Order: sequence, then C-alpha cells, then structure tokens
Amino acid sequence: MDDDAIHVRAALAGDREAFDRLVRIHQARLRCDLARLVADAHVVDDLAQEAFIRAYRGLERYDPARPFRHWLGGIARHLAIDHLRRHGRERQLAGDVLEAVISARVVEQPPQPLEDDRGRVLAHCLGRLPPRNRRILQAFYCEGTSVATLAARSRKSHNAVRLWLQRIRRAVRACVERSLIAEGGA
Repeated sequence: MDDDAIHVRAALAGDREAFDRLVRIHQARLRCDLARLVADAHVVDDLAQEAFIRAYRGLERYDPARPFRHWLGGIARHLAIDHLRRHGRERQLAGDVLEAVISARVVEQPPQPLEDDRGRVLAHCLGRLPPRNRRILQAFYCEGTSVATLAARSRKSHNAVRLWLQRIRRAVRACVERSLIAEGGA
C-alpha cells in the first residue's frame, strides 16, 4: 500500500492530520494542473480548495488501487470545466494571468497540445529560456518554493531572486508579444 492510501485510510478513521498531509503532498501539482485550464490564479486557488474539500467528503469512494493524485485531479478537472462553462474562457497574457499560464507550462516536457496560438507561442518562449531560468520558474510557481528558499539555494539575496523572477517574466512576456505581432496578432 502506498503512502497516499495509508493517509486516506487514516483520514477515513478520523485522523485529520492524515488528510492535511495529503493536501501538502498534492497541493502544488494540483494547482499546476488547474492552471493549465484556468488562467486566473485566484480561481485556481478557489478550485484547488474546493477539490480538496470534495475529495475529503468523498474519501470513501477513493479506490486505493489507483493513484490518489489521479483521483484528485479528476475532481479538480470537473470543477475547472464547470467553472469554464459558467464563466467562459478568458484569454489574457498580462500580469498575474501570464504568471498562472507560466506555472502551467513550465513543467511540461514536451508541452501538451495547446488549443490556441497564444498557448503555442508561450510554450515556444518558455522553451527558449535557459534551463536555470526554467528551473526557478518551476520551483517558484509549481513547487511553491518561497523566494527566501530560492535565495538560500542560489546564494543570492531575497531582492535579487525577486528581480530575477521579474526579469524572466518580462522576457517571456516580450517574446510572446513579439511572436504574436510577427504572426499577425494571433
């Protein structure tokens, strides 16, 4: 039996800490999965929270023979699809929205098939980043690593890491804008 199944069994027996461990284990990846579908970081937060609530309430339906991450991801996907049906798909590549999309695309090797030109261009621009920059984006956006931890790991100051992330976002945004203009404003 894997650790997730053990945590689920303990949660079903009333151990709330066991479910908290599941949340800590799966939260960052779930947020990245949701950000592939929903560009608004605040909505991603809300959907992730709702997915965990529904998973907790439906733990007795979990099949321990299957990976918990896939079961939880299915719940989250259904929530995201329902949200998109209700609110429509808003495509913007600026500010916080760009950050949410970066977080979804930075870990994909190779990128998943993208449904529009902007997504394809963004994947291309992320692919052009130096590996070190891709790693910091992955650590910050998908793994939830704090700026303080990144600073300690890289032996840089907190402000230097914040500026580094800002420069990477600015470079990606400029690449996307240049590419979209070159393609006729796709």
